[in-house]
Amino acid sequence: MRLPGVLARIEVLKAVKRPAFWVTMGVFTAFNTIANFAPGGGSERAGFPDAWRGIIEPAINLGPVFLAALMILLFAPEFRWRTARQNVIDGLSKEQFYWAKVLLLAGLVALFFVTSVVIGTLPLLPNPGGGAFVEPMDVNYMLGFVVALLLWGTAGLMISALVRAAGAGLGLLFLYFICEQIVTQLLLIRLRALERFFDFLPAQLFQTITNSALYYPEVLARTNAARAENGQDLLVYPDLWVPLVAAMAYVVLFLGLAYLNMRRRDL
Repeated sequence: MRLPGVLARIEVLKAVKRPAFWVTMGVFTAFNTIANFAPGGGSERAGFPDAWRGIIEPAINLGPVFLAALMILLFAPEFRWRTARQNVIDGLSKEQFYWAKVLLLAGLVALFFVTSVVIGTLPLLPNPGGGAFVEPMDVNYMLGFVVALLLWGTAGLMISALVRAAGAGLGLLFLYFICEQIVTQLLLIRLRALERFFDFLPAQLFQTITNSALYYPEVLARTNAARAENGQDLLVYPDLWVPLVAAMAYVVLFLGLAYLNMRRRDL
């Protein structure tokens, strides 16, 4: 078996032995099931392709948060338990240990995405609908879901490499996203010129790429009609590729910071 396969197998064996993996996936699956199977749930539509927005919408808001938490719970304790050091003693380099965690992240992204789609499509099996199975807008929404998973997941990976403690890592992750919202709102009271800059901060980008109005013109039209009635400013989004590319830039940055930290610090 080649090295990537060996690394992936190691991470799978570690993950399935951890209660944190099963509990987190179980809770996420339960929330997703309730969102789709409850009366009026996400996927309660006439059939495909109309159902896709309802399938992805609950998952795109919940999945990235659960993924980041799970990434921290699986990765950060390895430093305290000395399993990270033991892996290196057993023959892995620090760089290989890092790439094993990247493979873990990729596997978790795929797992969260597939789980969400499977659960969301089950209520529609008796009535799949007619016409096209999926529309370009739905594909874009799925792409946004994957990018959102990567954004939070790489943030969790980076924080794990930096903090090396699960509790502190989880606290730092959620504290940042909460504080970013508060600080930007306070600064915008006096510095409205910074609004465009703030739109490209991680938490703001996450809100943008998880909003269905970015992908579906009819949702944006309804949202803006309601905002106009309430005297609020209308929502204006840039081209889809702009927030997605900006979010992927953070993904690369987080991966790079984690890599540099892994190389320079002792395990």
